[in-house]
Amino acid sequence: MMGVLTTFFFLLVINISLQDEPPCTGPCIDQKCPSVCYGLDEDILCTCEQVGKNDPSCKDPTGSVCTLVTPPTTVDETTCPTIWSENTEAVAYTYKHLAVNDGVNVCTLFKVCRSYDDVPHPGKTVVKETVGEKKCQHCPTLTFIPGPTSIHWSCGREDPYYHTMGSGTICHPTHTCSIGTEVTSDATLTCVTNPEETVGQWQDKDNNVVLPNVADKECGCPTLAIAAESGTQLSCTKPVTPTAGFYVLDASNTCLLTCDGYYVMSMRCTFPTTASGTQWVKDDDTIIEAEKGCMSCWEGGCADYTPSPEVPYNGELIWT
Repeated sequence: MMGVLTTFFFLLVINISLQDEPPCTGPCIDQKCPSVCYGLDEDILCTCEQVGKNDPSCKDPTGSVCTLVTPPTTVDETTCPTIWSENTEAVAYTYKHLAVNDGVNVCTLFKVCRSYDDVPHPGKTVVKETVGEKKCQHCPTLTFIPGPTSIHWSCGREDPYYHTMGSGTICHPTHTCSIGTEVTSDATLTCVTNPEETVGQWQDKDNNVVLPNVADKECGCPTLAIAAESGTQLSCTKPVTPTAGFYVLDASNTCLLTCDGYYVMSMRCTFPTTASGTQWVKDDDTIIEAEKGCMSCWEGGCADYTPSPEVPYNGELIWT
């Protein structure tokens, strides 16, 4: 029976990071939370098993008697947490009831908690009756950086800016960016346990530690120039001074353009719903069309403008 259970529970040996621990499925209270862990033979500290009404047995992965726990009188859903709490090395446990023979109750203690999806194996099976807990830590709340070009993080139903997230929580960016900072669609921010502290820490997808006050990123803007000709007036929330005959917009801003005193349009840099990354848009959120990234009140006003090679305008290039 133990050989069958070992095959059932514990899978291929792979390298895995702290980010691969499964999330809490309930609140993290007193550094414990409900969760279901999976592991390899090397991750097991002890497996206690009771077949029917027979006496329980607790063994280590080698099949020897497990000396890390006090032999229980019964193994069930209520005693498994007690067995776990008596062992300081175990970071998690799972309890399963297998409806075979006279019924088999299995309590497994892990020193590493791995998620189901991150342990590939063609024969693995989810048993709905599986329950368990793991040690957990809260990660500090993230600092919200406001602004139309700020990239925030979404962690499902909970808000990481108002609530502390439990270890195993994976967050995803609200937008992508390739100007000023690189944020791709597969970027993640994960709350992981920190063995050196009592609180967890945030890590990016490459396992680099991310401080909560710099998790949000401000995306840059494509360069948009407006010819500073006679009769041209550009009023911005962040004032822009003409340089070499052009107003150059290359950072988050909101502006209003008039020609000879007549309103032409307002413009702002933001994340439009119709495109990835930042764009300059009008009031109705349509992307501003500007050939070579330059606009002019009068014909020929952009003839002397040279587009930025570092940050080219990425709107529709059809308006001179």
